[in-house]
Amino acid sequence: MQTVSVILQLYVPILFGDAIDQIVAEHQVQFDAMWILLREILVLVAISALATWIMNMINNHMTYHIVQDIRSQAIRHIQRLPLSYLDRHSSGDIVKPDHCRYRYFV
Repeated sequence: MQTVSVILQLYVPILFGDAIDQIVAEHQVQFDAMWILLREILVLVAISALATWIMNMINNHMTYHIVQDIRSQAIRHIQRLPLSYLDRHSSGDIVKPDHCRYRYFV
């Protein structure tokens, strides 16, 4: 998806240049060719935006599930700790450091 988005974003300025080249001289503009290029630009921008949106949705979905898995593993680990360890440490001391580390890592 990223490749598609980048290629389209790099190709659009080339099309703008081609559209500008349709202005031959003062009062001599090839509007038919220019409109074709402008329609092409709109389509490519829409496809690029869609590809970027899909990529972001996939990224958000993956990140959410990775964080959920890490939290589940942390809870399972805490449940296996001996009660004496849990009595000596507050829940914030046990959970907070790991939570901050993996939240900013992902």
